[in-house]
Amino acid sequence: MKTLKCRICGGDIVPRGETGVCDSCGAVVSLVSVSDDIRIESMNRANEARRTHDYDEAVRAWSKLAAEDPSNAEARWNLALSRYGVDYVWDELTADFLPTINRLRYDRFTDDPDYQAAVMNADENAIVYYMEEAKRIQSIQDRLLELIRTEPDYDVFISFKAEDTAGARTRDSVLAQEIYEQLTAKGLRVFYSRISLQNVSGQEYEPHIFAALHSARIMILVGTRLDYLSAPWVKNEWSRFLALMDGDQDRYLIPAYESMAPEFFPAEIPMREALDMSTPGAMLDLTQGVLKLLGRENTAASREEYNRLVERMKGSLAEGDFAQVRALGDQAVQADPAGAEAWWMLLLAENGLTDESGLLTARINWMDSRYFNQAYNLAGSRRRKLLEEVRQNYETYLEERSKEARLASEAQISARQASQAVEQARALMMAGKYKEAGELLASSPAMSEEARELREDAELGLEYGKIDTESWLWDEAVRRYPNLRETLKEYCHTPYSRQSGLPGSALKRVVAAGMTVGGALIARLLAAQGGMIGTLSLIVFIIGLMLLASCVMELVGNSTTKKVVTFGFPFVGAILWDMLRYELPVIIRNALPFLLLAAVTGFGAVSVRDLLIEGRNDAVRKHRGEIYDRKMKAAAEELKKEYQERFAPLAKYGPLKTLNNDPAGTWERIRNREL
Repeated sequence: MKTLKCRICGGDIVPRGETGVCDSCGAVVSLVSVSDDIRIESMNRANEARRTHDYDEAVRAWSKLAAEDPSNAEARWNLALSRYGVDYVWDELTADFLPTINRLRYDRFTDDPDYQAAVMNADENAIVYYMEEAKRIQSIQDRLLELIRTEPDYDVFISFKAEDTAGARTRDSVLAQEIYEQLTAKGLRVFYSRISLQNVSGQEYEPHIFAALHSARIMILVGTRLDYLSAPWVKNEWSRFLALMDGDQDRYLIPAYESMAPEFFPAEIPMREALDMSTPGAMLDLTQGVLKLLGRENTAASREEYNRLVERMKGSLAEGDFAQVRALGDQAVQADPAGAEAWWMLLLAENGLTDESGLLTARINWMDSRYFNQAYNLAGSRRRKLLEEVRQNYETYLEERSKEARLASEAQISARQASQAVEQARALMMAGKYKEAGELLASSPAMSEEARELREDAELGLEYGKIDTESWLWDEAVRRYPNLRETLKEYCHTPYSRQSGLPGSALKRVVAAGMTVGGALIARLLAAQGGMIGTLSLIVFIIGLMLLASCVMELVGNSTTKKVVTFGFPFVGAILWDMLRYELPVIIRNALPFLLLAAVTGFGAVSVRDLLIEGRNDAVRKHRGEIYDRKMKAAAEELKKEYQERFAPLAKYGPLKTLNNDPAGTWERIRNREL
């Protein structure tokens, strides 16, 4: 089965029941009704169209999928995203994909019928995800709509491809600027992105474009190449303007082309107003045509009206009645869009100035001014030079603000990175990875007090990590107190008494020998009488023989052999004795039992000696252990206290390692003269 691709980052969607999750960014997808390869392939193509900003194609593709299966929650959700031109952009500060709106609408996103249908048809996990994302998108939409409240109205919107694939300025851009300069010289308010968006960040383009598209009555679509006209952002502008034209017959789209035939324009674009800008007089024809469509043609009557209004504007400006100046000025520029004096006074009134003497100190935001460009284009050389100084002053101010903002942003990013480094270092410290934590903090761009404390802890942790809890106390005691080793040697190196080395424990051998000899003697004395005592003595004798065999068999490693020999020895011995005794000489037959008993008695005597030595050795070992403990105790207590105090800062990352008070093997090494 084909893999559904993520609508945000293009990663693979991993199915989890009726919900899918992107393996790259974690986006949640409803898989209800997503059941076959054909549908998945169609959804991937529709997704790719939206992610490459071809929103018209994306709307068509998702609309088809939603029509085929109205319960396909993912299709309905993506249709809503495409309608609003929602795209996801990676943000370094938040380390997340943030939604952006590239087709702003007045209709609220949360009221969109396809969004609501997606919520109705999705599973529980996807519903939560859709609602949270819709909340984020709605917040962005509200903010963008708030931004356009102060946007000026435009007469003309110029759409063009600004840069080619190499980042160089296109011929479309140059031609668009020539058109812009001609139209603004006539007093028209023209949206030309290279100037109109000059001081706007990329994320804030959309509300300005949205406001300009909705206010402009005319769009001039500049084209010198077909691929430029089909570029996503250019197509986004003219397709939206065409949609506005469908509901407003007083809007016009004028294709202004060069070096291409009009039939190469996309079929959706009306060509009845098209102009070939390479023909002589085309710029004049375009300018006059725009003025005619806007009803701004200059006549003698309108010129007379203009002069009357300008005189009234001068009086109102001198009195400081700026509202009246603006009201009269709007009428004056309607009468004569190229009236330089009206535009000049409108600029002064816009900035609360009664005369031009305050222009250089007013810090005028000429880029957001409704009147600056028109006043500049129509001004004489003196006034134009003055406005150039105004522009330079404000650009210097913006550069200073930009520098301050950049430094503040860099400081914010640095602080964020430092905070992240601290959190990561703390996690490494909790895992006992002190070296990695120290290296991470060493590369941190800003060292806060918390980071410095962590770094000190990391350096302490490197020392702590080298501690061997089994031997640290002994090693430190010997290093700190050189005489301690000699003292322990003096008390603890007295040689032990040597035992016989016979197999088995001494106690077991003593018991075995005693039972064997005692049982044999009693059985011998009472053999003639028989009875219970004789029988018990034989049993004791046999058990003694078994114990003797068991002691001897300690030399054998195989436990099965030990058991067989231990239990079988007395009986096999009895059978052999019975078979051989008539064959042996009488003197040997009579003497052999006594010889065997004598041997066992000697064996027992040696074992008694071993038992006594063993008791003495245990007493010596205990005494030496007490000496070891007593001599070590004072040093160990002091060292343990130092250990706790030294490494106490690391206790907040986990309990400290427990030291071994009697390091494994230390006592044996002392006894064996290895220390």
